[in-house]
Amino acid sequence: MATNYSANQYEKAFSPKILQNWSPAKPTKEKISSHEGYTQIIANDRGHLLPSVPRSKVSPWGTFMGTWQMPQKIPPARVTLTSRTTAGAASLTEWIQKNPDLLKACNGLRPEILGKMLRALAPAPAMAPGAPSSSPSPILAVLLFSSLVLCPAQAIVVYTDREVYGAVGSRVTLHCSFWSSEWVSDDISFTWRYQPEGGRDAISIFHYAKGQPYIDEVGTFKERIQWVGDPRWKDGSIVIHNLDYSDNGTFTCDVKNPPDIVGKTSQVTLYVFEKVPTRYGVVLGAVIGGVLGVVLLLLLLFYLVRYCWLRRQAALQRRLSAMEKGKLHKPSKDSSKRGRQTPVLYAMLDHSRSTKAASEKKSKGLGESRKDKK
Repeated sequence: MATNYSANQYEKAFSPKILQNWSPAKPTKEKISSHEGYTQIIANDRGHLLPSVPRSKVSPWGTFMGTWQMPQKIPPARVTLTSRTTAGAASLTEWIQKNPDLLKACNGLRPEILGKMLRALAPAPAMAPGAPSSSPSPILAVLLFSSLVLCPAQAIVVYTDREVYGAVGSRVTLHCSFWSSEWVSDDISFTWRYQPEGGRDAISIFHYAKGQPYIDEVGTFKERIQWVGDPRWKDGSIVIHNLDYSDNGTFTCDVKNPPDIVGKTSQVTLYVFEKVPTRYGVVLGAVIGGVLGVVLLLLLLFYLVRYCWLRRQAALQRRLSAMEKGKLHKPSKDSSKRGRQTPVLYAMLDHSRSTKAASEKKSKGLGESRKDKK
């Protein structure tokens, strides 16, 4: 009886109710899906590649680094510079950058530098006895701090869009740019990884190194990726043709510009629809931008017309003032005519004034004679 007796003192602790495991089970396929496409023969019976198969210049073993190839001391993956001195921070960063092969290997080091180090102040110069004391210049202290502290800790920065939308059967461009404190190196490399929607693992779909693009010829993006970037312009963009619903997911762009290899990647999410939905935010922004542009154009026209009118008024005012002062110079014919007419006009005016004065005197004399007769 004891062999068949169970008190459930062990099984109950692992029940879903006790573990509070209420997540639904992962759905599985009832039937295994068949493999699509066909098998391409790339080697002969001896295992040698056929002449028609293109040979890659990259090592067939990849960038894997064995234990004996690694340095004796491996730097830490995460470095915190908080409350460290300038010399300590510089030694840590130099230790990380001293092994470029370890950083390029697929199983190598992916360091992450965090925190801020202590600010280094410039030492005060020796003062002569009796000389007035002066505090160190803050500008010199900032320059010294930026040159000695900030330069070793600068990391490469990668920029991508947050979201990209595309329609089924169309193409979409995944933009990727970067900023680096170093010149663009000949060993610069771009790597694009793809993580399907709802998936956990990311797979490499594109790699650019030594001036040559390497496109995945096996996965879902076979013959659908096109390299449109230019390292000289710090551009690592790619184009995906013939979009499908299965392309929904997250794409990660990783850039290495030796010796500037420390930095974070950037991600862009792709959404594929049967018809690209209208983005009301973009439409509203375009409308507001158009209205603002029209208003600015009207303001520009108003100020231009006002400027022309004020300029014309100023010119007329100058001409009137010149005419009043007799300094207006015009062509010789008009000036000769006016020169001849001006004395005549003044003579006529003087004659009219003299005749008027004579008539007034005559009238006064007649009035006085009449008074005398009376």
